[in-house]
Amino acid sequence: MFDDCDDRTASLMTPTRLAQIQARPGPAPTSAAWLDQLADSAGSGHVRRLQDLRHQLAALLGAGDVQGILGSCQAWQEALAQLEVSLAQPRGWLARLTGGGREDQARFAEQLGRALQSGEAFAAALRTLQKDQQAQRTAVERTLHDCEGELRAIEKIIGQAARWLQDMRREGDADPAEPARPHEQEARCDLLVARLELLRSASAAAQQLLQHGRSACGARQALAARWQQVLDDERTAWRQQAAALAGAEETRTAIETARRAQTQLQAALLAAAGDARHVRAQDQALHGELAALQASLQAAA
Repeated sequence: MFDDCDDRTASLMTPTRLAQIQARPGPAPTSAAWLDQLADSAGSGHVRRLQDLRHQLAALLGAGDVQGILGSCQAWQEALAQLEVSLAQPRGWLARLTGGGREDQARFAEQLGRALQSGEAFAAALRTLQKDQQAQRTAVERTLHDCEGELRAIEKIIGQAARWLQDMRREGDADPAEPARPHEQEARCDLLVARLELLRSASAAAQQLLQHGRSACGARQALAARWQQVLDDERTAWRQQAAALAGAEETRTAIETARRAQTQLQAALLAAAGDARHVRAQDQALHGELAALQASLQAAA
């Protein structure tokens, strides 16, 4: 097996080490076959562990998806769009006499109730998302840390294998005394070259996934924080102004203030929804990278 100990700085297979192996008791094909297997399966244990971690990461990143809260956001936006602040306009004496003002007030109160209820549903969805993200963050960080450990081991093995390849090529050039040996060395070099290509491909794909995985988690956290700010700022201001209009006498100034608060809330929700769609697109790209990594790891396992 390849040595992962930190106190080993020499190459994997020096001419001296090769001579020791070939001098061991037993038929020569056994040593040659062992060396071939070593060249053909370098780092396979770490690759298989990365496969397991990839499955864990895929499951973790599937949780905390923003699609659900996007639906709540859209429902709230629709309720706000149907809220007619103009229904709370002060009416003339004739409208008050005929009861038209009361009907408008009732319609406004009904629309406001739906908008408030949709806002509460959105806030509940955000709390659920934040809870999921909190649990997800710890598990994802642990999994990413484990992936990095496996990648460091693979990178070390790549370096060791590259030095062994150099040693075999030098030995093949310097000692062609045994007729069959150069051919064996050449075939083994080919095995090791192919193995190095697979390991480097898998390592590069995994490194990219780790980087994008951390970026995706950060984007989700930032999105949740932005939505929380919308609730704390724009929704609070809108609720205060809109609820006041459900009272008795309204002024035109109060109505315009409520209309501005509603417009600001709708704009904030629209911008946050745009960010959410960007995060979702990023998540979908990440799932594509997870699938691509599975192919690379399967080839190198």
